[in-house]
Amino acid sequence: MKAVRAIAVTLLLAAALSVCAAYDITGRAILADNQIFFFLSERAAAGVPPHVSMADPKTQLSSLLSGAAIAAGAIAGIDPVMSFRALSVASVLMSVWLAYRLATMLSGHAVAGVAAGAALMVVEGLFLEGASGGRPHVFTVTAMLAAHVLMIARRYIASGFAAACALLCWQPSAIVLGSIGLSLLLSREAPLRRATLVALGAAIAAAAYEAYFVWHGVAGEQLFQEFVLPTGSIHRMDSLFENFWFVVTDARAYRAWPRLLPALFLLVVLVRWAGALARPRAVVETVRARPEVTAFWIAAHLGFAFTVYEHQAHPDLLLVQPYYAVACGWLLGELLLLGSPSRRRIAVAWAVVMLLLGWGYMQGRLIARLIGPGAAFGLADQRAMADAIRLYYDHRRTVWMLGPMHLLALLHQNNWVPYGFFWDDLNRHMDTDAYRPLRDGRMPNIIVSGRGIVPGQAGWRRHEYQDVTPPRFQVHNVRVFARKFDADGIPPPPAPRAGAAAAGKGGDSAAPPIAPEN
Repeated sequence: MKAVRAIAVTLLLAAALSVCAAYDITGRAILADNQIFFFLSERAAAGVPPHVSMADPKTQLSSLLSGAAIAAGAIAGIDPVMSFRALSVASVLMSVWLAYRLATMLSGHAVAGVAAGAALMVVEGLFLEGASGGRPHVFTVTAMLAAHVLMIARRYIASGFAAACALLCWQPSAIVLGSIGLSLLLSREAPLRRATLVALGAAIAAAAYEAYFVWHGVAGEQLFQEFVLPTGSIHRMDSLFENFWFVVTDARAYRAWPRLLPALFLLVVLVRWAGALARPRAVVETVRARPEVTAFWIAAHLGFAFTVYEHQAHPDLLLVQPYYAVACGWLLGELLLLGSPSRRRIAVAWAVVMLLLGWGYMQGRLIARLIGPGAAFGLADQRAMADAIRLYYDHRRTVWMLGPMHLLALLHQNNWVPYGFFWDDLNRHMDTDAYRPLRDGRMPNIIVSGRGIVPGQAGWRRHEYQDVTPPRFQVHNVRVFARKFDADGIPPPPAPRAGAAAAGKGGDSAAPPIAPEN
């Protein structure tokens, strides 16, 4: 059976890599918030710490890890975007293997583990974001699963370290550290000693992380942005029913049907609760004797409740989706191997699970094909856009990027000021309409805005800058503004000729046409 298990795990990881590759790792455009994470990571690789290069309310371990990957790749001559994405893909593969290990350890049989890994392949956000690169949630999933696996292996310091790493990638994953600590305190065997070891591991991770910012002299800014800004979130809250529907439909339209994975998870939860109510003494015994089971279910419940209460977009589901997969694999393993299974029943169970693995692979590939590359343009177009922006620097112009931060990362440039994206959380601390991007008392020569953000709605942008956006830029919601007068005496670039800009064949070299960007 060891050979069967080895073959199954190999096929599982190969299928997971294939699903990641289906999202076009080498040619996919850098989209949405991944633009921000790429900028933060590239700047970290260049020695500029997060929170200084750009204001951001998340913890930044993922950016530091991605920055290290970019720096290591540069030594080997690897393109920064590919290094950035390679680490995320490796994190996805590690998550699949950890889901396999966790379900195997909880159930006692590898059948459940392979089923859990197969179920994880239909979590499109994990593979999409892995291929796109840098998303903190991807690294959070790996650290969360690792914390549970290490706890079962009785590596308590390492478990606390991994749980703290999850928190340092994304704050809501603090539920894992709390769940592990609480479950150990409720257990029968040396509760205080084991919980203390977990806390020690977490403290080591937090101290190493904080030391980085202390070394760079920016610990105050880091603590403010990571632990004060998030408390001022003003995101619109939907009704609890709409939030619940968001979770069970995997962020699809309000009228969408519930997805299979969350529906199965809820079924498993109901079955477990029914069993707990029927046999409360058995539950108490499990809590005392098997803290790893307690930790898993506490974290799963807290993750589900938090996601229902507070979420912003599809990647936020990654706080609970790994628990969907592991719980479903665990249930399937129990159903296939009830009682004392014979060799024949084990063979049948493996056959069913291998079919499930094929189903998970096909579903993952199908979802990738339906989603497509994510835009009508790719990474090559964005590189061309960055090359066009480079000409502004060649003409001695300063640039403030407001939105499409990845262009600066492709150029290895710092932003004019660290406010490259006006998060909702920042609205409590600045008036985004009246805010002026001053550095040493000077305004930038050029402002490039995207993602629907237009600076200076209160008037200064309208009075001090002129719109020189090529026509096709406007189609893609990217605008270029040139300062009408600046202290250097550099005249503003004229707007490019409409025909030349539309054709992408030139225009005035001082204001080059730029490829579209989302």
